[in-house]
Amino acid sequence: MRFRPWLLPWLPVLFVAGCGEGRTAGPAPGEGQASSSAYTREEHSYALPEVRLLDRHGQPFAFPAGLPADRPVLLQFVFTTCGTICPILSNTFREARRELERLDPRPLLVSLSIDPEQDTPEALRDYAAGLQAGGRDWVFLTGRREDIEAVQKAFDAWHRNKMNHEPLTFLRAPGSSTWVRLNGLSSAAQLVREARGLLRP
Repeated sequence: MRFRPWLLPWLPVLFVAGCGEGRTAGPAPGEGQASSSAYTREEHSYALPEVRLLDRHGQPFAFPAGLPADRPVLLQFVFTTCGTICPILSNTFREARRELERLDPRPLLVSLSIDPEQDTPEALRDYAAGLQAGGRDWVFLTGRREDIEAVQKAFDAWHRNKMNHEPLTFLRAPGSSTWVRLNGLSSAAQLVREARGLLRP
């Protein structure tokens, strides 16, 4: 994976986590944290494909119809064996979740696997357990390769090699068709601040 400037504040974390593949469960509490972060913020409207995915329980999930229109939605692309940016992204969700649950309406967190061959519903259950991600406010999705790639391409987030994927977080306000695109590694506090901004009149 080529070097990217946004990695600089996170290099100590990535060194500890290890590079490339190898993780099989979500990061433990306290992992994937850093004292600073950097990201860019843009707003886009995306034409999302209608596909049928699977959640961690093996139940069908209609995308994007299953994303509630009356709640904020926060979405990330990850895969469970990633040992670089995915643990950081997922742990940012985990750390932000307590504060996000206090918002009204409560946001829905979505972690969508880009490695569906390896990330079966069972693998996603293990990953979610490592993140202490019980409940219905955080969904983990997998599916057919062609459907996952269609979603990635719609969000302009597809790379031929999964190891080259970028640290992206997408946020959508209730009732909106516009997505906020965060490119880089935001902190949990920054993510909460962005989510709160979605609810301001």
